[in-house]
Parts: sequence; C-alpha cells; structure tokens
Amino acid sequence: MLGRIMAAMLVPIAIALSAGVAARPPAHAPVPREAALAGEKPSGARPLAARDVTAWLDRTVPPLLERNEIAGAAVVVVSDGRIVASKGYGYADVATRRPVDPRRTLFRPGSISKLFVWTAVMQQVERGRIDLDADINRYLEFRIPPRSGWRAITMRDLMTHRAGFEDAERALIRHDPTRVRPLGELLAERVPERIYAPGTVTAYSNYGAALAAHVVERVSGLDFGTYVQRAMFDPLGMRRSSFAQPLPTALRADLSNGYAISRAAPAGFETIDMAPAGGLSATGIDMAAFMIAHLNAFRGRAPRLLSPATERTMLTTRTQNGAGFPANLLGFYEAPGTGTRTAMHEGDTDVFHSHLGLFLDHDVGFFLSLNSTGTGEDVRRLIVQGFRARFIPDSLGAPAGLASLSATDKIRQAQALAGNYQSTRRSVDNPTELGRLLTQFKLTARPDGSIASMTGLDHRPDIWHPVGPFLWRIADGSDYLAATVKGGAVTGFRIRSLAPLMAFERVGVWRSAALIVPALKGSLAILFAAALGWPLVGLWRRWRPDGGNAPMRWRAEGLSWLSGTLALVIVTAWAALLAAMLAGAVPTDERLDGWIVALRVGGGAGLALAFLGAVGATPAFSLSKRPLSTVAGAAVAAATLVTVYAGAAFGLFGLDPFY
Repeated sequence: MLGRIMAAMLVPIAIALSAGVAARPPAHAPVPREAALAGEKPSGARPLAARDVTAWLDRTVPPLLERNEIAGAAVVVVSDGRIVASKGYGYADVATRRPVDPRRTLFRPGSISKLFVWTAVMQQVERGRIDLDADINRYLEFRIPPRSGWRAITMRDLMTHRAGFEDAERALIRHDPTRVRPLGELLAERVPERIYAPGTVTAYSNYGAALAAHVVERVSGLDFGTYVQRAMFDPLGMRRSSFAQPLPTALRADLSNGYAISRAAPAGFETIDMAPAGGLSATGIDMAAFMIAHLNAFRGRAPRLLSPATERTMLTTRTQNGAGFPANLLGFYEAPGTGTRTAMHEGDTDVFHSHLGLFLDHDVGFFLSLNSTGTGEDVRRLIVQGFRARFIPDSLGAPAGLASLSATDKIRQAQALAGNYQSTRRSVDNPTELGRLLTQFKLTARPDGSIASMTGLDHRPDIWHPVGPFLWRIADGSDYLAATVKGGAVTGFRIRSLAPLMAFERVGVWRSAALIVPALKGSLAILFAAALGWPLVGLWRRWRPDGGNAPMRWRAEGLSWLSGTLALVIVTAWAALLAAMLAGAVPTDERLDGWIVALRVGGGAGLALAFLGAVGATPAFSLSKRPLSTVAGAAVAAATLVTVYAGAAFGLFGLDPFY
C-alpha cells in the first residue's frame, strides 16, 4: 500500500515478472529454489504432524530472515481443526530485543483484512440482507454512477475484483490516525472512474472491498469494526485482534514494529484510511482461529462462522482467469497450481508482508506474516512454496496446455505477443498515469521463440520459454505467462501468480512507453539545453552584434527561451513532487491536495502557454539567415509539444486532487 501504493503508480506492478509462484516444473526446467527448501518429501499422503512441521519451520525460516535482513516473523499451521505449529522468529522490536510471540505479538496482515469483509458479506447473505447479484446501489446512501450500455455493479463483482473501478490510492496509508474519517464519508467523497464493464476484467480494488464493508455497515446497522468484533472476534475468542486505529491501549505494547530492513528505524504505525481493506492488527494464534473456522465450516464442523452450504459456495464458486490459472473465489482466490483445491489471500502494507492459505482437500491452513520488507529474495514466496512442496506437494501442478511446439510455431507466437502492455489495475486521468509509463511491460520476441520482459524499473529482463500454445514458463522460477488471443490477435496476457489480481492489456502506440519515454527524454534534454543555451547565445550576441532581422530573431529567441524554461520548470516540479511522494517525504492525503491542484491547473495552463509561445516564435526564426537558429527554434517548439501531449495524455492537467 504506498510503497506499494504507488503500487499503483510506479513500483509494484513491477512485482510481477520476478515474483514467480511455484508450480511443478516440466522435466527440462531448472528446479526452483523453493523445491530445494522443501527437503525430503514424505512418501504418500499423511496428516500433518506437529513435530515435522515445527522442525521444518525451524530449519527453514531463521536463515531466510537473517540472510534477507527481516526483523521477525509469525507462522501458524492448522490441520484437522487444531493448531499443529505456532512459531515466532526474530524480533518484534529490534532495539529492545523484544521477541516475536505468536500468541501475544500483533502483526499487520494488510489486505488479508479483506477476508473479514467477505466473510461478513456472506453472513449477511445467509441472513437474506444482501443479494450477491443485486445492484450495489440498492444498499448505499450515495450512488455509483451508471455507465451507458453497462449493467449495474453487484456484490459478486466486488468479491471477484471485477467491478471495473480504476485503482485509487490517495490517502490509503497514513501515519496520523487522528485524520481517519468515517468509511461512508470517505467512499462517497469520490467514486473511482469505472473503466471496465462489470464482470469482464480482473482489476484488484481496495475501494471495492471497502465499499462491500460499508454495505455490511448499512444492512447491519453497525460500524464495521464493531460488527467484526461481535460477529467474528468474540465468537472465535480472537481477543488480540482489532480493526481500531490507533489500537486499543491494552494491545499497543504488543504490536510489532515494521521495518524496511531489520537495521533500519521502525516505520511507525500505518493507518489505513479504508480500514476494512487493510487495517487489521492480529496475532498469529488469532489468525489460526479464523482459518480453523473456515475449514470447520467447509468440513461441517464447529465452531464456524458460516453454514457449510454458504462456506462451500464461498470457497468453490470460481470465476475463471484462464485455463489452469488461479480463479477468483468469492473473496478468496485460488493459489497458483493444480491438483488440490485451495483458497488464499496475501496482504502487504509498506513494511508488513503476509500470506493466508487454506488447502481445502487436506484440511490444512497456513498463515505467515513478516514485519520487514527485507533485501534480495522473496522470502514470503520461498517459505509458502517450500511448505507446499514439503507438505502439500499435490498443490503444485502445472497449468493445462503444456505441449511440444515446432520451432516455427514458437517464433510465430512470440512475435505475435511482442509489444507494450499495461496492467488492468491502473488509474486514469490523474498524475499517477505518467508514472505508470515506467511500469509498462515491454515484451520482446527472441530468435528461439522465448520472450524477454522488462519494465522501465528493471535492470535486466526476465526470460520466458515457450511450453505450449501461447504459454510460456519463466526461466529461473516456476511462474507461467499466457497470451490472451481474440479474433486471431494477441490483445493481452496473464501471469499465473497475478491472475486473480490483474491482467495485462496491449497499449496503443500513442500511449506506449516505447514511444513516449524516449520522446519525453529527448524533449526534456532539448528544453534543458535551450534553457541554458539561449542566455549564452544572448551574451555572445552582445559581443558579436549582427544586423538584418536581428531584433526579431532576438525576440524570438527570448520567447523560445521563456517557453522552453517554463515547460521544463513545470515538468521538474511534477517530478520532484512524485519523487517526494514515493519516498514518503510528503503526506499522500488531503494535505497535499493544494499542491496537486495547483500543479494540475497552473501547470496545465503554463504548458499550454509555453507551447503557444514556442510555436509563435518559430516563424521569426524562419526569417533568420542563420539555419541553426531556425532548427533550434523548431526543436524547442517540437519538444514543448511533446511535453504538452504527455501532460494531457497522462493526467497532469485537471481540476481535482485525486489519484
């Protein structure tokens, strides 16, 4: 959420291609690192034994934490309705050496909070208060605006992340809990743009989850925190869990700090504005109770939160994301892999990174939370996939469609896929759009039919080898990429580990980073050179005066200099603001609204004036007997035009502060 938040903006759609999720590799593929972590597999299926699980965790987790500078972790494993392992590793507070205790230490599991929203929704479905397929406006005091030709958004769309909302990240994470507002007020303030027809495109939405939580508030008559306390925490004995921000006094001393890396200063309490979407604080043991309740309901046992029929509807209703790729369930989503039924969710704040997975056919649940981002390896993935490889090996199957291809077919399909793509989890008409240029995927066909993928943030490409018709497998991991083919043309692709969260769609040439980024870099270089060059030329002319049309040319040069410098100053101001937002140096909430509006309105007007000035100066250059001056003036006008186009096309102009 804001280091990821600008998940929306600059960085983490780039989580994708290097964050592969394990599957059983084809025979020719290298063995993924998580398989090595699994150790010797037991022969045949057998119930989980506490001794085996604990020994594996003790052998696996501490070296990964130490090697990657992660301060601490909590892990719990449940099976057959009981806890078989609960472990704390490392420190909840590095400075005081306070250890992680899975019974006492509260972690921030981020978007795993949404599972409490979806469970609450299904409780209200059982009571007849929510219809999964009714217009969501039926339950709201404000309206989600209709779109001509599109049907209404339903609760089912929200639960499967197919409502079609743009991504909205403003004020998602704060460090000042006193500024949090009531959920309904926050949601009504600005409804995100609807950019896809409901039910058609997967695009993960925090707003959608918070909207669902508000529906629960409306039909139950309780604020969401109170509802969860009464309907889930109290019945399950989850006494050390809370959606309150700040935490109740009795729990604050046991909250784990969050760290970028273990030797860094703690990040401070992260306040989630839309709390139901990511504001939970909970211990590992409490999360075990929540997993057991879902598994119990699935198996027809007690205690549980839902009836067995409702639970099975929730965990087995599949919205497909491509053959053999994980489907969205009702709130949960499937884990990458085939061979056994799974239901999972992951969660991230800026510094906490968590995983909750249910292996339905095995009656097993696994929860992990890390209190640091760490360095180097994807520790969460390695632990989770190592556990699956060791204890649930039939959950790691490859997707459907693996087949041998001729050399010609490999090359043909790679060439069809090549191009630039953007995530469906994106925003429109706001400043984050320009930053998203850097997270477009450029896919390049290689001579052997493999694909090289890079974003503007990557230092080296990932390589994907063809393993079937329009299906590729990442070279140094176990993730898969499948092209979306419509009408004989490739229109997009999916990555297996990200399929329940987002897809990727081909970008038109006029919005492609392959064109815009080089053009914008070149234009800024020209404007920078002009800002420095025209004054130097003016000084030179003081010593080497010339006649003819000199006064007109001087005026043209002066106007060109002013126009180019104005455009450069505006772009530099935007770059400085966006960099400060990413670095956490400025608050990304309403306190920044004035600056955003000033730059969107004033900057837009300034760039328009700069372009008019640059174009207006160009005819005067044509009267010059100095071809170099004419070329320079035209170059500044062209560079200003490119800058204005980029600002208009990618959200730098506008009247509101939202992003």
